Amino acid sequence: MGTFGKKLPAVSGLSVAALTFVLNLFAYTAREANSIGYFYLGYLLLLVLLTFLGLGFLFCLAARRKAYAKQMFWSLVFALKAFIAVHLLWYMLTTYLDLISA
Repeated sequence: MGTFGKKLPAVSGLSVAALTFVLNLFAYTAREANSIGYFYLGYLLLLVLLTFLGLGFLFCLAARRKAYAKQMFWSLVFALKAFIAVHLLWYMLTTYLDLISA
């Protein structure tokens, strides 16, 4: 396995975290502007990314490449953890900002 395979979980987790942060920023500004188009498009792209990670995991299992399947599994886990963590942090931040401004 190359060096990219060893870095795949961190790369996927960071990319999902960055994408989720940007999408939450778009959703927050869209909520303020009463427009939600970016919100759905962005989350559709995030769903496609997670689907490709899941399909890569299943393909590695089918091809009996256990080392690659393990890396794909952990990349899925890190991606989902990053998605949840950024959502929780964003929710806490916006709730705090709404409380301050009220």
